[in-house]
Amino acid sequence: MNVTQLLVAVVGVLVIAPLWIAAVGVRAVWRSITWLTEAQTRISELEREKLGKLARMSEQGAPDALVTRLLAVETGLESQKMLVSDAVERVTALGNRVAARQRRAAEILEDDEEPESNGPTPEQARALAKLLGGNGEQAPITPTAPASGLSLKERAKLHRAQRGGNG
Repeated sequence: MNVTQLLVAVVGVLVIAPLWIAAVGVRAVWRSITWLTEAQTRISELEREKLGKLARMSEQGAPDALVTRLLAVETGLESQKMLVSDAVERVTALGNRVAARQRRAAEILEDDEEPESNGPTPEQARALAKLLGGNGEQAPITPTAPASGLSLKERAKLHRAQRGGNG
């Protein structure tokens, strides 16, 4: 194979390859155009086939029942959409309220660093008894402790720990 044959082969490839690519491109464009035309034709046929019946029904005076029914269906659909959106809104609001209550309760229990008092001191109880004694009422002289020996705050923490451990 000499240089001239090689040069002719290269030029042939350089000419044939773009022509081949152009032919494939033109074929693809032609198919897309004909496909689009066929699709539009089919859509028009379907519209004439289906909507033609409705048009004939509306021209003959039967549309009142049909239009009424269509309007009722559309109204029902819209009311269902509104009902669902209202339900979602209510559930969201309820969830937000519950979450806010839980956050506040957690903050109160965690941030409550005041010492727990088990009632008045013995001196305060005696003074209270003297004050109430003049009214004919009996007041306890000494404060009573909770049956378990735990304060309200400690019982709440214990209950919360037990619930968290079980669930």
